[in-house]
Amino acid sequence: MIGQPRLFTVQVLSSSEFPVDRPAMQWRAIKTLTGGGMIMDSGAHFTDMMLHVFGDVDEVTCQMRTFDAPLIEASFLGQPLPLDVEDSWVVTMRFKSGLMGTWCWSRSAPGHEVRIALYHGSAGSLNDLGFPFHPFQSGAELKLADGNTKSREQIQVEYLMSLGCAERGRLFPYGVTDGFAVEVGDFIDAIANNRPPDVDGEAGLRAKALCEACYESATIGKPVKYDDVLSGAVCEYQKPINEHWGI
Repeated sequence: MIGQPRLFTVQVLSSSEFPVDRPAMQWRAIKTLTGGGMIMDSGAHFTDMMLHVFGDVDEVTCQMRTFDAPLIEASFLGQPLPLDVEDSWVVTMRFKSGLMGTWCWSRSAPGHEVRIALYHGSAGSLNDLGFPFHPFQSGAELKLADGNTKSREQIQVEYLMSLGCAERGRLFPYGVTDGFAVEVGDFIDAIANNRPPDVDGEAGLRAKALCEACYESATIGKPVKYDDVLSGAVCEYQKPINEHWGI
């Protein structure tokens, strides 16, 4: 659709306080309990799609900060502890295909808000219309090199028309197009028919490893190879978490 993928930029910059008084959120502020901040949380949806759409990553470079560290007062902590997960990051990814991308997020950026996700290729670009951490979940607009455009609705119609009856029935059983419903349906069908699901545990591991690669790069202060993080060869960030839990 956009030719050979070349570049992408995904940025979400805003200002919001961490909900320190919400019990359901308090554990997410402490690294040893949650494993990390938003990169490990919502960011895993983004890394999953990047690997699914664009293939394997070669190298990751990341800088991250915790600009605001309020005290978390919760009985399960034993004593008040400062928030110690990231509230801002800048990531550069280089894929094995040659694709380059930047991924930035902050909840400690007062003033003008930024929310953008653009994917450029040799033939044009896609402007993601939804929340950037959930790529293409709400569709995208296409702009080609010659200036012609296609709306989200046009893209969706053309895609559905390109599918044969069997493939369309497999991807959208009973005409269901809600992503979560399709995912659950595939999981149930995989169990019922003793087959691998479309997205398996290995895919989840690889998505989380890309999140971990960001932490590892920020911790050691230099680029890391994705494969080294996936194999466990690079684990400076993860080491104290493992020691805390006796892993």
